[in-house]
Amino acid sequence: MSLGNEVEASSQRQILRSSFLIGGSSLINVLVGLLRIKVVAILLGPSGVGLLGILNNTMSVGAAISGLGVNSAATRQVAEANSIGNMQALAEVRRALLIASIGLAFIGGFLFWFLRDDISKTVLDNDEYNWAVGWLAFGLIFIVISAGFKSLLTGMRMVAELAKVTILSALISTVIGVAGIYFFEDYGVVLLVIVAPLSVLVMSFYYMSLIDHARVEFLSFKGLRYQWGKLFKLGLAFMLAGLAGTLGDLVVKSLVQKNLGMEGLGYFQASWIISMTYVGFVLAAMGTDYYPQLSSCIRDKKKAESLVNDQSEIAILLAGPIILMMLSLAPWIIQLLYSKEFFLAAPLLKLLIFGDVLRVISWPLGFVVIASGKGKLFVFSEVFVTVLFVLAVWFFVDRGGLEAVGFAFILKYIIYVPVVYFMAKKIIGFSWSGSVKKEMTILIFFSGLVGCLSSVNYWLVVLSVFVSLVVALRSVKKISEMSGLLEGWPRIAKVFKKLRLL
Repeated sequence: MSLGNEVEASSQRQILRSSFLIGGSSLINVLVGLLRIKVVAILLGPSGVGLLGILNNTMSVGAAISGLGVNSAATRQVAEANSIGNMQALAEVRRALLIASIGLAFIGGFLFWFLRDDISKTVLDNDEYNWAVGWLAFGLIFIVISAGFKSLLTGMRMVAELAKVTILSALISTVIGVAGIYFFEDYGVVLLVIVAPLSVLVMSFYYMSLIDHARVEFLSFKGLRYQWGKLFKLGLAFMLAGLAGTLGDLVVKSLVQKNLGMEGLGYFQASWIISMTYVGFVLAAMGTDYYPQLSSCIRDKKKAESLVNDQSEIAILLAGPIILMMLSLAPWIIQLLYSKEFFLAAPLLKLLIFGDVLRVISWPLGFVVIASGKGKLFVFSEVFVTVLFVLAVWFFVDRGGLEAVGFAFILKYIIYVPVVYFMAKKIIGFSWSGSVKKEMTILIFFSGLVGCLSSVNYWLVVLSVFVSLVVALRSVKKISEMSGLLEGWPRIAKVFKKLRLL
């Protein structure tokens, strides 16, 4: 094996290790989260699911504004300092980040609580849930502070610790939240929303405290101001981009609620949660380890291009089989995860899954813009496609119902993929490798095939499941080759060789 191939294999194995660690923890988080949603669906019905979704989004918008994107900017700075072993810079960023996070959290929480009546009237179109919106201020504080803690763990690429934070916080919040729903019904929904970020705060603080940090004996206000300047300059771009996405989702949900009622919002929320989370284990792994790794090598264009291609190929291989299986079984999955009442949400779910195909393809490219520190470019790309998505929903939802939202979501990513590809090409001279193009073609083709087959009748659903399993087997083969697992299992290697899967 040549030196270049050895480096590529090492990169792929590192990506796979991170994907399995963070992806596995995210998968557990998704399953636990779906359990929470199922409890809400059974006990409170579609209206309860809709309330949970809109409260979560409202709190997320508040947290995105309050945090000013400082945690995302800090991840980049921590990764750069950590990659060259500059412990003094690392300690300075840490102190500046913690002071900024705590200060922003309490300022944002107070303003959110003070404006609770206006927020409730704007988002929910009534003042029935003013009390609930007021309680969300505490959740906002927990989110902003814990985001600062997690950015330190992420920047230092402490993948195992981040996985533990994800799993333990999900389990703790589910036990408390489900009990709250059972005993307090609608009031319990608010408890469920708040206890999730509180659990993340507690666990991330615990693991952050275990890090052997370099100490800064004295960091003057001038030194803090310098670090804050770097954090806020790039952080503002992250905040605006994140806010655009979160606010866009909130506006879409508000449009659905106003045009189709709270029940229609419940159907939308059910499909949206599944679509946003079922490939989350792949995308979470990118944000956790891929982002700091790309940030540390973004100036080496060849190395960065190779890393993006490796990440793209692995993302497609991991997410592809799940996408195909979800397309095949969408009506049954949505009833299994929620209840029979949600059967009407199945067509929307399938459309959102088609959009997820392009979402997985675009995700690694978007990080090139972030890692390069080009804040204005990042804001433009996110705001542009979000506005396009909202306008499409606004124009078509009263004419096409829930399915119109699905087509708008697909349109969003049809535009987004070439936009971020062009940006990545300009920044690092990026182009997809032959193997990535092959994987993209296979995923898009079989997604269309499986989506069509599963929409006809029961027997063709069986055929679409079989096709999904064949593609999954091929992905296992490719991933095993990348990770070197087949070297220790010669008999299995022979089986794969005989099958000659694509």
